[in-house]
Formats: sequence, structure tokens, C-alpha cells
Amino acid sequence: MMMIGGRSDFRGGPQPARAAPLLLLLLSLPPSLSLINCPSTALATFRGAIEVCACKPGFFSEIELDRGGVCLPCPSKSICPGGLEKTACPPSSSSPSGSASFDQCQCLPGHERTGQSYAVCTSVPSWALLDPGTCHDLGLYLSCILGAAFVFAVLTRIGAHLSEASGYTLKNAFNVNLGPLFLLEHVQFLTALRHSGGMYAAPDSIQRFVLPLAWSRYDTVGIIDAPVLP
Repeated sequence: MMMIGGRSDFRGGPQPARAAPLLLLLLSLPPSLSLINCPSTALATFRGAIEVCACKPGFFSEIELDRGGVCLPCPSKSICPGGLEKTACPPSSSSPSGSASFDQCQCLPGHERTGQSYAVCTSVPSWALLDPGTCHDLGLYLSCILGAAFVFAVLTRIGAHLSEASGYTLKNAFNVNLGPLFLLEHVQFLTALRHSGGMYAAPDSIQRFVLPLAWSRYDTVGIIDAPVLP
């Protein structure tokens, strides 16, 4: 140390910079102790050394919240892990509003996924059968539990009673009688309809098909009887 004009001049070399006390306090705070109040759809986080609010998973904003952004529910067919990020579900899949991860992107009817949850959904292969337990062999009859949309698809495919069927609610049941040659080919026939997305429906719209083995082929005789049951 040297005295110059009554002042002390330190020659010990450059001194390390000292962080501001407030910055040190912010960096040392545990996550549960936030200095800011965030809306219910957001969480406190850090952008660099500055504490800010960011949208929770299942929500997104188009701009930063401290710049006027608002957290919005993640729209259907998308996933929002939080913050500004919003990503569309893979092709041929969809998700409910408010989804936060790719696991919530489910394949559309007639499609399936192999591999990771973010893999693309592909069409069900032609050899795919009906869902397990859907059809039961009753000896003279093959009884199938199918969705209402599938019922309409069958009636459309074979071209009979479509206008009559469309006038009833989904909770009505159809008793459709088709022949043995149809039953021999039912896997290919129902699989083809499955690709149209018509095989799936909500649980409250389940229908019952009764397919007797004794009737003639459907494409030469058509539907023998297709009454709408109460």
C-alpha cells in the first residue's frame, strides 16, 4: 500500500466482483418461497436471475406473462408442457383440452400406435380383428356388441334401411340378420368398416347385432329383417 496525497492506493491486484445482496437472496430462496404472486394458472420460475411467472402444464401463453401474456387452456389435439410451448399431437391422434404430455394424445378410431407415446398413429392393418370380447358364438348365432356409428356404417355399406335408421337415437338397437357366407367373410368386411372410423362409439350408444347362420348371403338377398327395437 502506498500513500498518495493522503489517500490509500491498494496495489494488491484486481479484486473479485461482489454480487448484489438482493440477487444473492433471490438465488438462495427455496422454490416454495416466492417473492411474486402468480395467477392460479401459472407458477413462479426464474428467467436467468429474475423471478417471473410462467404457465402451468396444461396451459400456454403466446407471449411472456410479464409482457401482458395470459395463460390459456391447452386446446384439444395439442399438448402444453407449460410456459409458451404448445405442440400439436402426432398425425391421426387427438387429445382433450388441457393436456400436458404426449401420453394424452390418443390414436383416432381405426388407428394404432407402436413404440413411444409420440409415435405416429397408423391405420389398423387389414388382418386386425374386432376388439376382444366384442363377438360371441352362440351356436346358431354370432352376437356382436358394436357402437351406434358402426350400425349406421353397416346400413350404409349394404344400402338398406339407412333413412329409417338415421331417424332414431343412438340408444336404440338394431337386430340385423345376415347369412353364413357373410359370417365367413365378416372379418374382412368389419375390418374394412373399421378403417372408416365407424366401429367406435361411446358406452351409452352400444348396439346389438344378431347374425344368424341360416340366412342367405347379404349381397344377393340383402337384409332379411332389420327392425328398430325400442
